[in-house]
Formats: sequence, C-alpha cells, structure tokens
Amino acid sequence: MKRFKKIVALVAAIALCVVPFFSASMTVKAEGPKTYSIDYVEGLGQWRYQEGSWTDGNFHRELYYMYQDIKDGDIVVISGNKDFTLDLNVRLSNLTAHSCGTIVVNAKGIDKVYIMDHCTIAINGDVTYAEVYGSSKVNFNNNVGTLRVLEEKENILHATVAVVGTVDKLYAGGKDYKHYEFYNFEANSLRIVDGALKT
Repeated sequence: MKRFKKIVALVAAIALCVVPFFSASMTVKAEGPKTYSIDYVEGLGQWRYQEGSWTDGNFHRELYYMYQDIKDGDIVVISGNKDFTLDLNVRLSNLTAHSCGTIVVNAKGIDKVYIMDHCTIAINGDVTYAEVYGSSKVNFNNNVGTLRVLEEKENILHATVAVVGTVDKLYAGGKDYKHYEFYNFEANSLRIVDGALKT
C-alpha cells in the first residue's frame, strides 16, 4: 500500500508540473515575406544573393539555395550589370530591378514591379502594379493591372515599354505634370517608345 501511495504521489507531482506547460497560451505568428537581394559578384564571376538588402563585403550564397527556400509572397531585388535569367516557380509580392544589364524574370506572377532607370528587362507572369522609371526598356509578356511610366528628374519621358497582354490602366508623368492617362488596352496593343505612346 505504501508503494502504491508513492506511485500516486509521483504521478500527481508530474501532472502538476506538466499541466501548466501545456495549458500556457502560445503566440503564433505567420512568417512574413523574405527579401532576396541578387547581385553579380565580379570576383567569383557568379550571381549570388543575400537575405535583406545587399551589402558589399557581407556573406552571400549561391542562387541554388534561394531557389530552394523562396516562397509565394517573397521579395526579389536585382542589381548587377550582367545579363541574367531568373526562373522562379512562385508569385512574388515585389520585384525591384536597378543598375542592371539585360534581365529576364519568369514567375507565376508579381504583385508590384519597380524598374529603375537604365534597366532592360523582360517579365513573364501577370503583374498587378508596375512602375517604370527613366530610360528603362521593359517588356511585359503577360497582363498588367496598373502601369505607371515615370520620370523623377525632368518632364521629358524616356522609357520604352511593350505589353503583350492587356493593361487595365496606364499613367505617364514627368517631374511636374501628367503626360497621359488611358484605360483598358487590348492584348498586345500597348507600345511606348522613348516616352511617346505609339498605340
């Protein structure tokens, strides 16, 4: 009987220790988007990536690991003055390209695209919202929701843009005023050459 009481007391003590652990509330937080900054490393002759913003001299990895980890909703920033093709099997929340060579991006789709001055890029996948700056040359090979062609430093537009899909809304503006604004472009009808609408 003494042995039975000891076993019961031991089980009760364990239960008193374990119950508060399992009854405590746990905070669950969804993982937010990751930013993958991609740049060409001259010393290696390779395209590499860093998580977060790119910092020269910081640790960078082969793109192989990014391709394994990237998920829907992540962000990609591309710079590097070399030609490059990025094949992604995800939908990005944001794609930004600046100071780059000729880039081709293949994705399931992209929520927001920002193409900075002096980029040449082709984008495959529907785009919800896009901004094209300066003298960039951009080819959207699928549909675009809203497209804005902008110049921040002067009022003359220089961008060249073609859209193979449809465009819901187009806005073009310089530093001080709007050049034009149009809606509902049919598939493969929008062409802008050196800032001038040729549709």
